[in-house]
Amino acid sequence: MPKFGQSCVHLEEKAFTHTSELWNCWFYQCDRRPSKEYVDILSSDLVINMLKSSFSTCVIVSEENKDAIIVEAEKRGKYIVCIDPLDGSSNIDCLVSIGTIFGIYRKVSPDEPSGKDALQPGCNLVATGYALYGSATMLVLATSAGGVNCFMLGPVRISFLGAGEGYQDTVYKNNLS
Repeated sequence: MPKFGQSCVHLEEKAFTHTSELWNCWFYQCDRRPSKEYVDILSSDLVINMLKSSFSTCVIVSEENKDAIIVEAEKRGKYIVCIDPLDGSSNIDCLVSIGTIFGIYRKVSPDEPSGKDALQPGCNLVATGYALYGSATMLVLATSAGGVNCFMLGPVRISFLGAGEGYQDTVYKNNLS
């Protein structure tokens, strides 16, 4: 997870860099606006490279790639990561929160890694969560052990700090009498 956290820190930096670029282009009627596709591809490449260098993944499925990415044999781990690297990127110039959504599975087949390894039911998730980039950057991680933990990006923007743990949804009923 540390590499994934690093990629979220880098994405947060890139998102705000591009927000200012987009704002400046709009304000000054610039013809060279960064496109939504450019920001999505940049985000996807950043997350994929971080995950590959973590030595913990064997398959990466990204919303931005048509096919699953099979990690090189010498860098493979035992996890499959399904990810939307930058959800909501079309809203980046509106200063609306954007985020990264992910799900992590354990490889269960003994075969060579393939995109089929990602076709598992949600009950097989080892962890899932999201990073939300906005006025503050938060990483929320839910694990199969049953815990939900929240982390806020620290003031020096180097690492995430624990913001809370053990969150559970309260079930509300229409009839509260």
